[in-house]
Amino acid sequence: IEAIAFQVRDVFDAMVDESHCELPVLRADGGATRNDWLMQFQADILGRPVVRSSLEDLSALGAARLGGLTLGWWRSHADLATLPTETMRFSPRMQSVEREDRYLGWKLAVERARLQETQP
Repeated sequence: IEAIAFQVRDVFDAMVDESHCELPVLRADGGATRNDWLMQFQADILGRPVVRSSLEDLSALGAARLGGLTLGWWRSHADLATLPTETMRFSPRMQSVEREDRYLGWKLAVERARLQETQP
């Protein structure tokens, strides 16, 4: 389960680096978000709040509604305003030193795994 949080941080950090803007919160949905421990660990590893949606499949619903908007099924973005809001907010509790130590450990483990793949 920890690997999920570390992989999300890898992607989150890449998004921040590439967009050159700070992302203050992670909004999460999907089956794994049912795990409160994972959501708390994700907030701790990111050092940012994680906001869990009240709808498990919110991303799919949002994509479907945007598709409908593109196809003219809805007339405005206001029709998207009915998407569910957050149900729970997980705030980081881990100290930054521990956060970075754990993340460094993750990066080293990934590097070791990559090196083993290239060894005959």
